[in-house]
Amino acid sequence: MGIGYFGARIYAAEYFFKQSLDALAQNKGTETYNLQIRTISFNPYEDVYRQAYSQTNLALANALASKPDLSDQDRENISILIQQTIREGKAAVALNPGNVVNWENLVGIYRNLINFAQGADQWAIASLQQAIILDPTNPQLRLSLGGVYYALANYDEAIRFFQQAVDLKPNLANGHYNLAVAYREKREYAKAVGEMETTLSLVDVNSPDYQKAKSELEDLRAKLPAEEVTPTTTPTSEQELSVPQPLPSPVIKPPLQLPTQAAPEISPAPEPTP
Repeated sequence: MGIGYFGARIYAAEYFFKQSLDALAQNKGTETYNLQIRTISFNPYEDVYRQAYSQTNLALANALASKPDLSDQDRENISILIQQTIREGKAAVALNPGNVVNWENLVGIYRNLINFAQGADQWAIASLQQAIILDPTNPQLRLSLGGVYYALANYDEAIRFFQQAVDLKPNLANGHYNLAVAYREKREYAKAVGEMETTLSLVDVNSPDYQKAKSELEDLRAKLPAEEVTPTTTPTSEQELSVPQPLPSPVIKPPLQLPTQAAPEISPAPEPTP
């Protein structure tokens, strides 16, 4: 078989993938699903296709899980879609393990499955830790890992990773804001006030985020003894804030039992070079 054969398959895969994106834009979930199956049948070696198909499976699983009363058949179909979601997310990682975006996609999958499947929380954490190994100076990855711990109400670990994020990028407004929120949950109000004041100094004074942070700062100050209250700092730059996200819905009870193959395949950290 010559180059022409393989070139034709690559072209066909691109054609069907484009068709799937058009169907997705029109909210045609089943058509998107079927077109992406055809895409991968022509070229199973493109990580972008596997990543997209993983997200399509996840969206269909979420839609089905949103039904008010799940039948046994619904649960079986959701389980199949979830296993396909994980399989495709892992396939993207296997095809291009050095691409941190593939790990971030796998993290997002596991995070979305925390209320679906047993063990998904630890799989999300393990995948983020692997992404951090690949991109150790990226503060957003540590912010994301802190967010997973926050959603699990593990505020000590959330604070640890939020702090690492702002250590890497001291002017990361959202990192300081997330730290403030986590300290608030621990009732460490003095530290929460300090982080919220730093947040205010990093967002645009004319933005809704500034007003939001200012209001939350006033609430935090009200919880402090009078002698600990400090003045508001002056903003210096423009950034956007977002609170750590809660665990996604819907919730499936009892949670689905997935096979051990659903766990991420984590490589050991590379040895430091001399």
